[in-house]
Amino acid sequence: MKTPEAMAIPRLYRERTGPPLLLLHALGMERSLWQFVTAHLPGEILTCDLPGHGQAPTPAAGWSLADHAAALAAALEREGVTRIAVGGFSIGGLIAQQLAATRPDLVSRLILISTTHCYTDEQRALWAGLARLVRGSSVARFSDQLMGRWFTPEAIADDTPAVAYVRGCYATVPAEGFAQACDVLATADLSDLTARLRMPTLIICGDDDVPSFGEAARRFAATIPQSRLVLIPGGRHAACLEFPGLFTTAVTEFLGRLDGSCHGELG
Repeated sequence: MKTPEAMAIPRLYRERTGPPLLLLHALGMERSLWQFVTAHLPGEILTCDLPGHGQAPTPAAGWSLADHAAALAAALEREGVTRIAVGGFSIGGLIAQQLAATRPDLVSRLILISTTHCYTDEQRALWAGLARLVRGSSVARFSDQLMGRWFTPEAIADDTPAVAYVRGCYATVPAEGFAQACDVLATADLSDLTARLRMPTLIICGDDDVPSFGEAARRFAATIPQSRLVLIPGGRHAACLEFPGLFTTAVTEFLGRLDGSCHGELG
C-alpha cells in the first residue's frame, strides 16, 4: 500500500453545516452525481472525485482500495474531521468498507449503496477485459451496454436527468482513469475486512440489480450486527439516482436513529 503522501490526497468539497456525511461516487462518474439527492439529506455533505475521475488526477501507477482509503482518512484529518458517517455507491461502497474496517475510530456510521465485498471470478474477468478495451478506445463506446445495468428501460427511454448525467460522465471520463478503477474492481476482495464492521450500517440495493449485488446486500445484512437492508422496488444498479425519494428517505431515517438499533429488512 502506498502511504498517503505517495498518493494524492483527495480534495474534499464541503456543503452546509451539521453532522457530516461523506459520499463516495460510482465508477465513471463524479462527485456531482450527488446533486440528485443532497437537497433532501440532513447535515453537512462532503464529497470528492475518485482517482482519475472529475477533477482528480489519474495516478501514474494505478491505485488500490487501501491506497484511497488511507488518502481519504488523511484528507478528513486535514479538514479536522474526527468522526463521520460514510456512504459509498458501487466502487465507492468498496472504498467505504475499506475505510470503515481500517479506521473505525473515524467512521461512525456506514451506508453501502449497490455494492459488494468482492466479485465472482466471471465478473473479475469482465472488469479486467473492460479495462483493456477502454484503454484502446473510450468509455463512451460502451455507454449503451453500461446504461442497461444502471437504469430501467423506462428511465433510459425517457432520458431522465439522471440518465443524461451518467451518459455525460461516460463521454468525458478519462479512459485511463476509468480503466484503473476497473482494475481495482477486478482484484478487490474485502471478505476478511467486512467481518470487522461493527458500526451501524444501512445497506441499500435495487431489487432488480444484478443478482450478485442482491446476494452481497443480504450477506452484509446477515453479518454486520447493527445493520438494516432496504431494497428499492424495481431499482437497478443506480436505484439511488432513479428513485431518489426512496433513497433519501431511507438515509435520513437511518442517520436520525440515535440508538443504533437498526437490524432488519425493509422493501
